[in-house]
Amino acid sequence: MKKVASALLMSLVLGACTAAHPGVLKRHADQRQVAKTTNASTPVGATDQHALRAFQEHYRYRRYAPFKGTVQGRTTGQEHVYGYGPDTLHVVGVDERYGPLFTRGILFPAVYPGGYLPRITNIEELPTSQSSTQRRRFTMLVWGPVLANPTLYVFELTNPHATPQTDLPSFLQEAVLTFIRNVTILI
Repeated sequence: MKKVASALLMSLVLGACTAAHPGVLKRHADQRQVAKTTNASTPVGATDQHALRAFQEHYRYRRYAPFKGTVQGRTTGQEHVYGYGPDTLHVVGVDERYGPLFTRGILFPAVYPGGYLPRITNIEELPTSQSSTQRRRFTMLVWGPVLANPTLYVFELTNPHATPQTDLPSFLQEAVLTFIRNVTILI
């Protein structure tokens, strides 16, 4: 019990430090961008390494059903809020091209068995995913209601109609979720 309490306290302290210094996440994103531009043929960075390892060790193809029902959405500043029945998903600072993931119900709060996606940031495509025209792999950060730090998730989308000329928005229009997994808490 003491270990759980101490871990929770440490998580709150780290979260407070991150909140007090919002540049920490921006620096992390900047470091990933620099790493990508230094050698585009190989993924660099701890986040990409964790993601690739998750695909290598845990990948199992499965078609996830999209949300069944009406998706409601609203935008306030950089935050998009999507309603899926009684559940709400907050998407912050994510490129507009990823909108169909949420409006089509591909990603929604209860899509991950045993997990819950309340707040999503930093969706990025893994560089190695472009080796297949019909499958693309991504990372995202999920912020939970209890932990102060984000959890790294990986997911794969499959579009059987995609060609080498298919851009991301077109790919997402017919994509289905075929893999999702939480990987690690980022500290």
